[in-house]
Order: sequence, then C-alpha cells, then structure tokens
Amino acid sequence: DRASAADKFPNIVFILADDLGYGDIKSFGRERCQLETPNFDLLAKGGVRFTNAHASASVCVPSRIAILTGRYPFRFGRGANGGPWGFIGLQLKKTQFTIARMLREAGYRTACIGKWHLGTAMPTKDGKVQGLTNVDYTKPLLVGPNDYGFDESFILPGSLDM
Repeated sequence: DRASAADKFPNIVFILADDLGYGDIKSFGRERCQLETPNFDLLAKGGVRFTNAHASASVCVPSRIAILTGRYPFRFGRGANGGPWGFIGLQLKKTQFTIARMLREAGYRTACIGKWHLGTAMPTKDGKVQGLTNVDYTKPLLVGPNDYGFDESFILPGSLDM
C-alpha cells in the first residue's frame, strides 16, 4: 500500500546547483534574495534544510565527487581539474561505493538528472580515444551515472564553461 511505502521510503530530492549561493534562495536568504523562488521555498518548508554545510572544493568536479562518495576529493587525487563537455576522463572507479548505490541497496529507485561532469566513456565513430569531434552521440554511454548506482539517468556529460 502507498502509505506504508511512503513511510518506509520517504522521497529524497537532492539538488546540486553550481554557483548557487546560500542567500540565492528565498527560504535561506530571506531579504537578501532578489528573486522569488516559490518552488524551492515549498521544498524547504516540507523537507530538511541543511544550514551548516561547506563545500569541499571551489569548483564542481571535486564537489560532486565528495557529495556522491562521502569522501574528500583529494583521496581520489582530484583537485580543480576539468575539461570541455565532460571530456575529463572517468573521475571514479566503476566499483566506487556511492550514495546512489547505498540508496539502491536500501530499496530506493534513484535517478541522476542534469549536469554529471564526473567523466563518461562515450562510444566513438572511429574507435579512437574520445574527443570533441569523434563521439558517436547516437549510441548510449559506455560508462556513466548508471554504472555508479543510479537506476535512471538523463544527463549532460559536462558543461560549456570550462
């Protein structure tokens, strides 16, 4: 029955947004926030808000590693590295334990939607190492979020600003 399932598996929505400051959402920033953020405010009102958190790094890749694994990025030898369109190589071993794997083992279904930027292995048109011009976008990823515990994924491999 749905009620007992909801009690056993409450919904978890984890939002990671690049360059979003603490005061950029009304429910956190109050008068400092210049924009209305009604949907975020509704989520914050009905959920858990983390009000004392700190970034593990000043750029996205190491921060994503820390959030996904619960470990400091320097433990993986990762610092402020990056590359265009996600062509940074795989940042984690496929066997790395992640929060997605932990949630799956607990009975949750998980999804990763949006910017991934932890490296992917993409099929190429010519069988050579992936680059900006030889990726075959008509084929599925060889390695991506689903290999790290996510049941579903709809991602952008990286970003355009690197």
